[in-house]
Amino acid sequence: SMTTLSGGELQRLKLAFQLENTGQIYFLDEPTSGLHLQDTLKLLRLFNDLVNKGNTLVLIEHNLTVISQADWLIDMGPDAGKYGGRICYSGIPSDSIQNKGSRTGEALRVAMSYSDEYY
Repeated sequence: SMTTLSGGELQRLKLAFQLENTGQIYFLDEPTSGLHLQDTLKLLRLFNDLVNKGNTLVLIEHNLTVISQADWLIDMGPDAGKYGGRICYSGIPSDSIQNKGSRTGEALRVAMSYSDEYY
């Protein structure tokens, strides 16, 4: 029943109902928050299905796995509050690692070097 679903399962179910829609724009605020890696990967597949059906997804996200899979990244910062709010980088995620003003790019660079070292 719906009451026994986890938050992540419920989120995926809600999005799955949208798979028949095309030309829609979805705004999601940290959709992977609290999800295990396996659930995050399932959600990424669902996102790809939505995009492949002609929909647009705009995500606010801190998960580097999700960020690295995005078609386009807009990195806001450099900090929070009055020290943030400007665009530090806009482009494909993999190119952000070359931008010294992008903290997301720096985090992606470190994550990529870590994964290359251990895998």
